[in-house]
Amino acid sequence: VMIPCIDCVEEGKLGRPARFEKTAMMAITAEWRHAVTQAKQSCVARPQPPFVKCEHGHSLSVDKVLSSSAVHESVVCPACFERGATPPGFFNRQTLLAFFDEENKKRIGQVACPICNSQGFPSQRILDILAPEVFLSYNWGAHSENEKGVHTWSTQEMVKQFKREVEYRAEVLCWLDVEGGLAAGQDHVAQMVSGMQQANITVIFL
Repeated sequence: VMIPCIDCVEEGKLGRPARFEKTAMMAITAEWRHAVTQAKQSCVARPQPPFVKCEHGHSLSVDKVLSSSAVHESVVCPACFERGATPPGFFNRQTLLAFFDEENKKRIGQVACPICNSQGFPSQRILDILAPEVFLSYNWGAHSENEKGVHTWSTQEMVKQFKREVEYRAEVLCWLDVEGGLAAGQDHVAQMVSGMQQANITVIFL
């Protein structure tokens, strides 16, 4: 997974912004945290947070790079980004987030990028445009059925509420199997692996 340099994006270098490899950034962060722990145990000065420099000369903290999926109203089309299309297509972030609203029963779907479509490329999967930052895993909990025959599971209902609170208060997208993560006919194991690989955080409910 590649992360675009947020300073490049903000300066309008959307045709060919610099990119950082997510796994490399996470490895640097892990090394820094280990060094912080060692410094604390040895009663020495805490090491400074790591910084990286992009090919366009922007110096960013690794934490900023990993957090650069910060909220933007316009989201660049990932297919345009990969091809270096200039100008790229954009999607409205709020429109994409509305797709995951509880009232939307379609869940999994695609949206058309006008630039891609004009060049004969297919529509984009929404989960590829807005990669969920938090992966939610749970056991289903106790089963119940109401007078209308609606089946619910206690832990699943709790996780749904947790997801809505996180998305509303922190403005980050969560991966949840029953709300956008999976659809009938999909390889659920492959989709779960993909969701975990894209996410920065995994929360497990037992």
